[in-house]
Amino acid sequence: MGKPIIESLNNLGEPDFKHMASKRQDWLNSGDETVFNPKYRVNSLAQKIYNNQNIVKIRTAINRIENYKILTLYKPNEEKLPPFRAGQRINVTVNIEGCYYTNDYAISSSPLSYQKGEYNITIAKNDPDLVTKYLYNKASENEEVIVSAPFGDFYYDPIRDESNIIAIASEEGIIPIYSMMQSVRDNVDNIKLTVFYTEKKESDLILIDELIELSNSSNKIKLNFILSEEELKGCLHGFVTADLVKKEMQENSSIFISGSEGLLKYLDKELEQLKLPKKFIRYATFLPRCNVKKVIKYNMIVYVNNEKIEIPCYNNKTIMQSIFDGGIYIPSKCHNGSCGLCRSELVKGEVKIVNDKRTQSDKKYNYIHPCTTYPASDIELIVR
Repeated sequence: MGKPIIESLNNLGEPDFKHMASKRQDWLNSGDETVFNPKYRVNSLAQKIYNNQNIVKIRTAINRIENYKILTLYKPNEEKLPPFRAGQRINVTVNIEGCYYTNDYAISSSPLSYQKGEYNITIAKNDPDLVTKYLYNKASENEEVIVSAPFGDFYYDPIRDESNIIAIASEEGIIPIYSMMQSVRDNVDNIKLTVFYTEKKESDLILIDELIELSNSSNKIKLNFILSEEELKGCLHGFVTADLVKKEMQENSSIFISGSEGLLKYLDKELEQLKLPKKFIRYATFLPRCNVKKVIKYNMIVYVNNEKIEIPCYNNKTIMQSIFDGGIYIPSKCHNGSCGLCRSELVKGEVKIVNDKRTQSDKKYNYIHPCTTYPASDIELIVR
């Protein structure tokens, strides 16, 4: 604590503490809806650091990777953005023809970039998401978008994790690992980082030059490319195995896994051989696919902001995707069922939930997370 805070505490007499609980109770009984008090310095500081609605601009996309673009989202005059940990994500909200749409992205820049008022995100040309398509093909120079405060727990925590980190990635899962490598280079995280980046062919790899440059920049970073369908000089051939991981492990190590659903499911079983406690294996959050043999169209009634809106929905799209397609904006953040921000009441109909992280009370009272739920009939829901 700083000296002024200690002096303020010392100046509080016994009556101040004695009546504190009763004052709080009086406030609760009053029904006052004002929770945030800007008079408190800690609250005003927290608001500046963790402001969840930051208007930023798009800087010219860096298109040096085939079928990918790196976008810089920046605050004018290098005004600082909320800080983040390497591996965290942000929501990006865009205005498309008068409607707001949101998607989440891993931050692909160094954790120091927030000091310059910048976040980088790396987006794929072939991503079917509406926001990504817009950002890739139509977003203009200096166009304004809204970004959330960074979120997620896929990052190195010295209290929780070991300082010897083994990261395994595939597809776009390499993006948060890329940020972690920059964090090591910039001495933000004091760790030893071994990376296994696995794909079928060399042409599937992205950020190759950047990854190699980072690996060469620090003796704390070791980079391994693994190709399953090609044999290439400088790359390992085959799959990531428990034996391969074990060779890089020290007495205590943490494993970070980020990538496709197939990789995560394969490693979940493969790494059982290491007999590591679960706390030492961290998975990046992902949304399992809902595989359907035939696409079926249903009818959905949505009650939001005292309005009744009727739109189509499909069994191969999450309810949230159909809501956004219908031009309706609802609060969202994680897009994998973790945060509960999109929590809605299912009034009628059948659904399929692919990543069920609801509380027991939500299950009991029929609340769902639209971001992880697919319709299985005509449905009706209330967005709370």
